[in-house]
Amino acid sequence: MKRFLSQPLKQMRVLTYLIIALLLAALGYQAYRYGYYNALILPALLTPLFLVLAWLCWLVEPKRGNNPIAMIAVTALTILVVFQPTTAAGFNYWLWLGLALPLLVFLLLPTRFGVALLLAALPLLLLLRGQALTPLQQWLYLNHYLLILVVSWLFQREYLRREQNLEAEAGRDWATGLPNWHGLQLKLKTEVSRAHFTRKPLACLVIRLPQAELLTQVMGKDKGEDFITHAYQTALNNGRTGDEVYLVDHQTLVMLLPNTSANGALVAKERLHLALVENLFCELAPLEVHLKSLALGVEENAQTFEQRLLDAQRTPSPALAD
Repeated sequence: MKRFLSQPLKQMRVLTYLIIALLLAALGYQAYRYGYYNALILPALLTPLFLVLAWLCWLVEPKRGNNPIAMIAVTALTILVVFQPTTAAGFNYWLWLGLALPLLVFLLLPTRFGVALLLAALPLLLLLRGQALTPLQQWLYLNHYLLILVVSWLFQREYLRREQNLEAEAGRDWATGLPNWHGLQLKLKTEVSRAHFTRKPLACLVIRLPQAELLTQVMGKDKGEDFITHAYQTALNNGRTGDEVYLVDHQTLVMLLPNTSANGALVAKERLHLALVENLFCELAPLEVHLKSLALGVEENAQTFEQRLLDAQRTPSPALAD
């Protein structure tokens, strides 16, 4: 599962695109009515563009980060604010509307691309829109623009930090939506206590897939996330009822095997290896599957077993290649 926008945030973005399209249509109508035909070009081009973006945002399920829909939208807004001709004599309202640009950009695209776009727009605004301002007014405009930019950035950063913390506490990975290490820690404590109380065995498999990191580096995060998510689904589908799989990092999974002895874990290891080789494919290199099985000791507690899991991830294991 990809880390898509939440439904309320998605609806808010769709509504934002529709409102911008409506305002652009009104701006174009005003320019046409009063004969400012040079001011009609950008609204006429951008109105259908934002309608299409709203439709795509609703249909395509845009993800967080540098998704193309938001990148096109903020670029179009920046072009509009910087280059749209002024139709009111003696009042350059586009210059002051430029102060709202950081708010819109961070609402739609709170990424490095958005920051770079805002910093690039600032000298253009001062050069093309601020010619009638005195040096003091230009200095004040510069300070106000940068202040709004910084405040918007800090607000978005704090919002995303809190959302990430909430998702971590919920036991889900931020990028893929898969059960994460925090979820495994909570489950491990429960399963270890249950195993000692019922005197049942407990084992796990550590699955390391180096190709996930390679795909991320060469072909982008989406490709690496697709690969590790496919591996997760393959492991889950080939487990028994009650077996659970957790994402530890961008290339490592842990499969928790309740009521499974050390010998049973070895059997599960071989079965899982065959399933991964049959179902996974890497375009860049032959598939490598590093598998390790661990069994809970008789007197071992959850903290010690957790530490052995961490050590197993760091210690190289024989690669089972495709």
